[in-house]
Amino acid sequence: MSATAGLAYQRKYNISSTELTILSRRLIESQPPKTTERFICYLLNGGDEVSNIARHTEKVVFWEAFKLDEVDMEKLYGEYEHASMFFVVMDMAKGKPAGVARIVKNSPAGFPTLNDSPKYIGVTLHTFKEYHKVGNLDTLWDLSTLAVLKDYRRIEENLVSNMLLRAMHVRAAYEGVEHYVAIQDKYSQRIFSSLGFIGEPIAGSGPVEHVGSTSSLFVYQHRQTMPKLIVESQRKTDRQAKSSAQIFKSRYVDGEGVDHRFMFQFCKDEAYDLTGKRYAKL
Repeated sequence: MSATAGLAYQRKYNISSTELTILSRRLIESQPPKTTERFICYLLNGGDEVSNIARHTEKVVFWEAFKLDEVDMEKLYGEYEHASMFFVVMDMAKGKPAGVARIVKNSPAGFPTLNDSPKYIGVTLHTFKEYHKVGNLDTLWDLSTLAVLKDYRRIEENLVSNMLLRAMHVRAAYEGVEHYVAIQDKYSQRIFSSLGFIGEPIAGSGPVEHVGSTSSLFVYQHRQTMPKLIVESQRKTDRQAKSSAQIFKSRYVDGEGVDHRFMFQFCKDEAYDLTGKRYAKL
């Protein structure tokens, strides 16, 4: 975490280019990377002023995709800020963010996905826990946002988004997290399905309209099952999409070419080889 964690600051989704440069420089100087790679992934506490880098990136992408402005973003995530943390991939060559993922942990405010479930898909928290066998909500993360800026989406075979997903996976293992929930729009569903990063609809629900998206799916994922699903999906992928699926598998499941870029503690707990056989990964 940054050295400024815990200080009072103004939460912002709109920051100037000057503010973005200052905060980005502060982050990089407080945690200088130990590698010369162009893309480095940081973990930011939502109570740290530098986390405005992440909020700004979220807002840029969400405005482009759903026409959500800073007022909309505050309405969506304001009550969860105290329970949020962010993975941010920085472009070290330009000193600015390339992409971000927001995690919401358990708190009295609950989770964005599960709080919206009764209204949109008719599933209560009790039903969710029973259906998906989730006992302790402290072992659950809400994967609330995954936002990559347009200029970085296809660099090095989706490296930025792959790094963010791998970062979430290995940090979740470190923190003892077993379950994920998320709301995925149609575009995310298509991309994730092609890579094998798939879950199951919460309590068997179907797609619904949700916050600017005409077809969103409320999804549950079991963290420890994800590597096996990705390996199995890669074996079944058609030739045209095979390369991207193989690269994603090597990054998400094995951490190849990405783990040394992470500026936080994490745990490699297990992985799967190409036959689907599980093995310990130290």
